[in-house]
Amino acid sequence: MKATTLRRLSAFVAAGLLLGPFWMSAWAASPPELCDGRDNDADGSLDEGCLRTCGDRRMTVLAAVATQNSNALTGFGRDRAVAWDGARLAVVWMEHDTDGGAQDPAVYLRRYDSAAQPLEAPIEVAPLVDASGLSGPTVTSSPGGYGVAWDAGTPGNEQVHFAFVDGAGNLDAGPVVVSGAGFRDDDPAIAWDGSAFVVAWVRGRDHVYMARVAPDGSVLVPETCVSCSVSAGAAEVSLALRGEEIGYAWAAGDGTGTIRFARSALDGSLLGSVVDLSSGNGGDDPSLVATAAGWAVAWSERPGILGSTEIRFQRLNAAGTPLDTASRLDDGVTTYAIDPAVVWTGEEYLVTWVAYWPGGGFGDQWQLAARQADDQGVAQGAVSLHQEDVIYDFARVSTVWTGSYLGVVWRFQVGDIGPLQSFVRIGGLRCCADGDGDGVSWCDGDADDGDATVFPDATEACDGRDNDLDGSLDEGCERSCEAAPVAAMEDFGTQQDSGVALATGGDEVFLVHADPAAPGVQLVVERGDAPWSTERVEEDEAISTQPAATWTGTRIAAVFRDAREADPRLRVTLRDGLGAAPVYDEPVAPAAFGTEAPVLAWDGLGLALGWREGADASLAFTRLLDSGNRLLDGLILASGVGSEVPELALAPEGDGGVALALLEPAAGGLGVSFERRDRFGAARHPGGDPAVDPRTPVAAPAPGRRDPAVVATSSGYLVTWSGPEGPGGRREIILAHLDGEGQVVSGPAAVTEAGGRSDQPALVWTGDEALLLFRDFRDGGRSRPFRVRLSASGQRLGPDVPVGDDRDVDSLAASWDGQRVRLAWSRQEPSAWAVRAGALDCAAAGVPSLVRRLRFVDETTLAWETVEAAVYDVVSGDLGALARGEGFAAATDTCEANDLAATELAVGDRALPAFYLARASVGASAGSYAPDDGARTPDRDAGIAAAAATCP
Repeated sequence: MKATTLRRLSAFVAAGLLLGPFWMSAWAASPPELCDGRDNDADGSLDEGCLRTCGDRRMTVLAAVATQNSNALTGFGRDRAVAWDGARLAVVWMEHDTDGGAQDPAVYLRRYDSAAQPLEAPIEVAPLVDASGLSGPTVTSSPGGYGVAWDAGTPGNEQVHFAFVDGAGNLDAGPVVVSGAGFRDDDPAIAWDGSAFVVAWVRGRDHVYMARVAPDGSVLVPETCVSCSVSAGAAEVSLALRGEEIGYAWAAGDGTGTIRFARSALDGSLLGSVVDLSSGNGGDDPSLVATAAGWAVAWSERPGILGSTEIRFQRLNAAGTPLDTASRLDDGVTTYAIDPAVVWTGEEYLVTWVAYWPGGGFGDQWQLAARQADDQGVAQGAVSLHQEDVIYDFARVSTVWTGSYLGVVWRFQVGDIGPLQSFVRIGGLRCCADGDGDGVSWCDGDADDGDATVFPDATEACDGRDNDLDGSLDEGCERSCEAAPVAAMEDFGTQQDSGVALATGGDEVFLVHADPAAPGVQLVVERGDAPWSTERVEEDEAISTQPAATWTGTRIAAVFRDAREADPRLRVTLRDGLGAAPVYDEPVAPAAFGTEAPVLAWDGLGLALGWREGADASLAFTRLLDSGNRLLDGLILASGVGSEVPELALAPEGDGGVALALLEPAAGGLGVSFERRDRFGAARHPGGDPAVDPRTPVAAPAPGRRDPAVVATSSGYLVTWSGPEGPGGRREIILAHLDGEGQVVSGPAAVTEAGGRSDQPALVWTGDEALLLFRDFRDGGRSRPFRVRLSASGQRLGPDVPVGDDRDVDSLAASWDGQRVRLAWSRQEPSAWAVRAGALDCAAAGVPSLVRRLRFVDETTLAWETVEAAVYDVVSGDLGALARGEGFAAATDTCEANDLAATELAVGDRALPAFYLARASVGASAGSYAPDDGARTPDRDAGIAAAAATCP
C-alpha cells in the first residue's frame, strides 16, 4: 500500500471513521449498521442484514504467513491473537530463532486486508529479553487502533505487559507493565470496553486478575482479583465485554478442570457469584463470547482419564445463570478436539478448534475444525475440516467475527525434523450460502450469487451475462453492433442536472436521472419494449444529482448525491422494481466530507461503491450487500494533490469481484492506474503473489486527464480516459489493454479519430466486441454522441459513428442487455438539461435505405440519422417536378455528396423549391430504398438509380 494511502487511513482511523464514533456524529439518532461484528445502531441486534447464517461454511486458505524468519518458533495467546477493526485484520504473535541466530525474541503485529493479504511488514511491538516464560500475545481493536497484551519474564517472575498500536500500524504507547512483580502472571486476555482496555490474566495458576488500561498506557484500574472468592486454581482465562460488564471464563487449575464463569463491573468488583459450568471433567481452554441475550462459553473436555476429548458449549443468561446443559459440538469422528474459540454473528455461534483423528502418526494429523450452533446452542450442519496445513506442536487457534466471515489464525509447522520451524497462518471461514437459490454457492464457482441464471453449466441466455461461466458472453446471440440501427429513442423532459445512469436486468432496463418535474431523483424502467414506466425515488426539495446504477440480479441499486442537507452526502436506494417499497434507502457516506461523483458495480456477492470526497478530493471505496449493509468501510484509494481532481471507475469481473481504474494524483498531474478487488473488497495481487503491488501503473502522471472508464473483456480489461486538451482544443480518448492479471499489454494510445475533441467515454462489452460511446465536438463545436466498435484487445473495428443527431450532449451512459446496447444521455437546452434514452439494436441487421429524420439543424446544415457502417449519397431536386408526377429521376438535378462518411452536410441555397434525399449504402448492398417500404425492396422509381445526378 502506498505511503499516502497509509497516512490517509491513519487520519481516518484517528477520526473514528472505521468504527462507531464518526458515524454517530453524522447520524446520532440512528447510525448505520456495518457488517463489522458490532451493534453499530445499538438496537440489541448484531449485524442485521449481513451474512450471519448459512448452512455451508468452509475453510478457505487466504495464504498469508505471518512470520518472517525461516527458523522461527512462533506462538500466540489463547484469547485472542486476531482482531478486526471494521476494515482490516490485525494478528499478533511471538517469534524467536531456534538455531542460535541473532534474532532476539519479540512480539509482532501485522495488519491484513479483508482477504488476509498483508498491508505492510510485521511491526515489532516489543523486544523480549527472555522468551522462556512467554505464553503468547493477544490483541483487540478500538476506534483508534489496537491494544496488545502479553506476558514475559523469567520463569516464576512473569509479568503482563501492554502496548497500543495506532490504526496506521505505528507503536503509539508502551510497552508498560500492568501486573505486579514477583509472581507468575500469564495467559493474558484483552478486550475493549468502549473507552479503555480491560486486561485479564492468571496469577500463579491460582486466581484470575484484571486491570483497566487507557490507550496511552496509563493504568486506570490497578490489578484486582476476580476469583479470590472461590478456591484457588485457575488457568486459561477468556474475556468478553457486555455493556459495562466484564465476563470471565477460566478452567480451574486444581486438577479438576472445572470451567467457571464470573462477571465484574469495569472497576473489577465482582457482580454476583462465581458459577461452575462443568463438574470437573477435565475441562480446559474456555472461550467466552457476549450476546444481546447473555453469554456463551465453549471449552474442551475429557470425560474420562483416558480417551478422546470433546468440544462442549453452554449458554448463560445476562446474570450468568446457565440456560441449559452443555451440548457437544464435535461429532466424535476425531479422537481429540481441543482449544475451541467461539464467536457470535448476531444469529448463530461459530466455533473453531483443533482436531486430531486416526489414520496417521500422533502429531501429523492435527487440523483445523469448525461448526456452527444456532441461537439456542444446537449444533448445525457437519464439522468442517481444513486439511491443507498440519497443525503441529502446541496446537492453537484464534478467531474473530468480521461481520461477513470468520477471521482465523492458527499455528502450524513445516517438517518434523531439523530446527523447529513453526508459523502463524491467517485464513477465513467463509459463508458459502446459495444466495440466489440456483443450487450452487459462490464457493462452488458461482461468480454471481445474486442472479439465479448464472452458475457453472447454466443455459446461456441473451441477457448480457455469462450465464454458464465458460468465459464467453451471450454465445449464440447477435452480439456484433456493426450495422446496429438506433432504435426506440425517447425523451424524458428537462432537469437541472446533466447526470444519467443506466442498468439492465433480464428484459428490463432502468434509467436513473434527476426528476424532470421536481427536485429529487426519478427511476424509469422499460420492460422489454416501450412504453416506459416512471417512479420518483427521492422526495425532497433539494436537487439530488450524479446518479449511478446497477442491477444485482434481483434488485435495482442506485446511488446519488443527496443535497437535502447543507453538506451533500451519498444515498443508496435498493428496490425490487417499480412500485416496490425500498429494501434500503439510506445515506452511505457522511455529509462532513462533501461526497460526490459516485460509481457503482455489482461484483457477484455485493455492491462495490466508490466516490470522491473531502477537501483533498480523496477517492474512497466500500462494499455493500444488496440489503444495503456495509461489508467494509471508507477505504481510501488515493488522495488529492494540488489542483488535480482524481476520478474512479468500476466494472464487474467475470469471476466475481470488480476492476477499478483510477486517475490518481501525483506530481505532474494525474496518473492512470488499475487494480482488482475480490468480492470481499480485498485487493487482488497479480499472480496471487502478496509481494506484487496490486495496483498497476497504466500511464505516467500528466495534467488535464479526466473521465476514466473500464470494462472486462475476453482478453482482459480495457481502460480508457480522455486525454489532456491539446492544440486547438483537441482532446482524444486514450485506451490501454491489460491482461487478465491487470498487467499492461498495449497502449496507452489514442483510440478515437484524430482531429476531434472527445471526452465522456462509456464502455460496454457484448461478448464479441466492445462498444465505446463518447461525445465529440468535431461538428461545428457542438458536442454530439459518437460510438466506435473495438475488439477485445482494444483494436478499432470501424469508424467513429455519430449516434442520433442531438447536439450539446453531456453525460453519457451505456449498458448491454444481450441484444441491444442501451443508451442514455443528457443534452443542454436553453435553461435546463433534457434526458434521452434509447438503444442500438444489435440483433437487427442494418440495411441500405433512404434515411429518415432528414432535417436542417440550422440555415445551411442538413443532418440525418445514422446507419451503422454506412456511407451516404445526398441529392437534391425540384419539388415542383415531383408534384407534377414527373418522378425522382426527372426531378433530381444535383448530386450534393457522394460516399459521404459524415451525417451532416452544408448545402447552398437553391433557386427553386427543393427537396433533399440522403441514401445509405452498407458494404456491398448499395442501392436506394423507399422510406416507407417495410420489405426493404429497391425504390419504386427505378429511374432514380440510373440518373446521373443521383450519385450512383
